[in-house]
Parts: sequence; C-alpha cells; structure tokens
Amino acid sequence: MNSMSFENYLAFKRTSKTAIRDAARLLANSNGEEIILAVGSVAEGLGNSKSDLDLLLLPKDDGVEEGAQAECSWVSGDCIVDMQILSASRMQALLARLEAWASEAWDVSRLAPFTSAELLLLHRLCTGVPLSGGKEEQTARGLLPDRDQVARLKLHTARHMARTVQVDMVGYQRLGDWHSLLYASQDLLGHISDGLLAAFRFTNPNPKWRSRLLHGLPADWADGIVARSLTSDARDTVWRKHYAPPHIDVQSALAHACETTAFGRAVFALAECRLVHNLETSWQKTVSRRHGIDPLQMHLPSLELDADFVILPDRVYIARLNEFDTAVEIALEHFPLILQQEAATSTDVRQ
Repeated sequence: MNSMSFENYLAFKRTSKTAIRDAARLLANSNGEEIILAVGSVAEGLGNSKSDLDLLLLPKDDGVEEGAQAECSWVSGDCIVDMQILSASRMQALLARLEAWASEAWDVSRLAPFTSAELLLLHRLCTGVPLSGGKEEQTARGLLPDRDQVARLKLHTARHMARTVQVDMVGYQRLGDWHSLLYASQDLLGHISDGLLAAFRFTNPNPKWRSRLLHGLPADWADGIVARSLTSDARDTVWRKHYAPPHIDVQSALAHACETTAFGRAVFALAECRLVHNLETSWQKTVSRRHGIDPLQMHLPSLELDADFVILPDRVYIARLNEFDTAVEIALEHFPLILQQEAATSTDVRQ
C-alpha cells in the first residue's frame, strides 16, 4: 500500500483520533489541558500500511521533571502508537535557543548547536497534526516554532556538512582514491537535497524521506538555479545526478564529482538567497539581459572541488575551504558565471 492520508490510515488501522487521544490522556494521567500532536510519516502523509503512529504530548504544566522525557507505547485497533511526553518548559527553552541562533549572523563554518534529535523535534512541533489543543493553543503557550527558522536551521546543517564532505573529496582526489571520491559525491548529493528541500521550507531532517519530499517540490523548483540537466521533477533530477560512472577512472570520477559540487553550489546559493539574504535569484536572466550571455550555454572549466562562497547584498566572495589563499570578490550579478563552472577538463581542476 502506498502513502495515505492520516484519516485513511486511521480507518485502515481500525482506530480513530478520539480513541488515540483518550488512551494518550489515560497513560499520561493528563487533566485534559494538554497538547497532543500526531507527528512523523503518518501525520505528514508519507506513511504506509506498515507505519507506526508517533505522538507528542505537551502538558499545560510540567508533568515530568525538568529535563526528563517519558515514552510509552500501546496498540489501538491495529495501530502501534509511540508517544513522547515532553516538558513544556524544556520545549520553550528549545524554541528560545532557536530564536537566539536565528538572530545571529549567518556562519556555516561552525555546526549549529542543536542535536539531530532536536532538529527532528523542531520539525515535528512545526508540522504535527493536533489531536488535542490546536495550533492557536500551541502558539499561545510558546510551543510552535517559526517554520522559516527551522528551515534555515536545516539549510545551515546541510551547508556545514556539505563543506566537510567537499574537503574530504579534495583529499581523495590528491590520493587518487577515485572510489572514495565517488562515494563522497553521493554523500554530498544527500546534503544538497536537504538544502534544496529547506529552500522550499520542507523541514523534515530524516534522510529516508528525501526522495519522496523532492517529488513534492513544485514544477518550477529550478527557477533561479544555475545548473544544467534539470527536469521539472526534482526527484528525477537528483536521481540522474546520483548515477555513478559505470567504470572508475580519473576522468569519469572527476567529472561526476565536479558536476555534483557545481549542482550543490547552485542549490545552496538559491537556498541562502531565499532563507537568509532575501535576494533576487534570477541571475541568469540578469546576465543575459545586461551582457548578452546565457550562462547555461557556456562551457567553463570547473572550480576546485572545495570552492565555496559567501554571499553579501551586493557581492560574493569565492575561496577554497581550509585554505588561506586570497578570496576572489565578484559582483552579485556575475555570480551565475561562477555557478556554471562544472566541467572537469583535466586531472587537475585547480583554477
């Protein structure tokens, strides 16, 4: 059975929202003033007949000791239910940390101070389906994160992890370890997918849903992305870029790695402009109109695999990661010419 709506899932499992809510209250010894959220794949329309149902229960007053976390499971009809009971004060503190982090300057050189469990929890607080209480109640109690801030955090994590992989890729290139380079390219593509999803405020951090979520992006998802070989289905585009060369040699390995890193720069540039800088991203149109150049028709030699960028309102700096060379400053309107550099022309792709 393919994915189904939350209501269809409950009917298939021979249970109901009321039955699950009443059992949750009984097990949590709740006074009926709690917030209960259905979360996870089922609540997001990604689940199937084998999925369990996940719940979050947030008491009005802390029903558990500060910092503690209670879990319980039961069966309702044919449905296995897993519930977390979370301290309201703990969740409010998490959201306060998110707001404080979002107010800081954008810096992808350091990993944001949130665990993977906290990233998932923030996403679930954003997207949960209320079984008791509602979004208004969640907001009133300070328990509803800002969706843009959560998306920005997902992008930040993807950007930081991608930069780490890119540095490793240069090490594999220098060693001539082409097998590891290809594996790293595919790892990088996963982080690129997370960045692309974040650009459209898809905040689920679980890697197993990347493909399904990419398929849900709008047909015009590629507008503003300066890269070749893009289709209207983002899932199809990422699948095609995931293809590894059938034979491992220096030329094919480098070509694959360069195409992946170039795609990543284009995706991350779009995402940062949307979520961080509030900048226009129709660079290819701007360059074509002002200079008579179509960036997508140009064939330029590739950048080094670890080349990265810093965007400012009117200019961009390009430099290599973990190196101390002088950064190259370019006007923002010329950035698409840099983003288009993906073709490996030799075994040495330094520029």
